[in-house]
Amino acid sequence: PVRRELAAEVAPPHRLRAALARGVRGLVALDPLSDAAAPALAAALSLALCRLERVRREEPLAQPRVLLLSASAECPSASLRLTNAAFAAKKLEVAIDTVLLAPTA
Repeated sequence: PVRRELAAEVAPPHRLRAALARGVRGLVALDPLSDAAAPALAAALSLALCRLERVRREEPLAQPRVLLLSASAECPSASLRLTNAAFAAKKLEVAIDTVLLAPTA
């Protein structure tokens, strides 16, 4: 019964691709000099880890991964939050893949 409920919550691949494309366009549209994206990135990663832990309780064999997209340069004010989230991901055994879309200096 748990598997059916979980499967019903998973979006079809075309909806996931469309949502990912919207998210990437939103990230690219942000001002790279703004600090607004950095705290949101740490908060989003923390929320993703919470949701993945809930899924893992229902599906103990799940091997969760997180794709982290960033379109702005590193923000020093968010480094502590991101570091804490990275340590939490390591403790929860969640793999994090990272893509940086910002131009290199």
